[in-house]
Amino acid sequence: MGKPIKYAFTIVATNQLRGYKINGVNVGDVSLRSLNLGSFGILACFGFLALFFIIFTVLGYLGLENFSRRSSLQYSRNSTKNRKSILLGPPDRIFSS
Repeated sequence: MGKPIKYAFTIVATNQLRGYKINGVNVGDVSLRSLNLGSFGILACFGFLALFFIIFTVLGYLGLENFSRRSSLQYSRNSTKNRKSILLGPPDRIFSS
């Protein structure tokens, strides 16, 4: 696996330069070889980019889910109702009978 920017650049460069000719001279393929972009084609690079997108979306979702669980648990422990019950203590026996 490489970097997503490299795969995106490979897609664009291959799309623009493959078969490009100036005055009958094939300069596009020569330029592609000189860029040394690797052996992956456009479809493989799209696949890698899609894989990166899926992996990082799932990781982001799981991280956010974990964060929200911890924060909601912490919020429920420190809620106003819980604080009042701790500060005020149990009900007075005079008023509860």
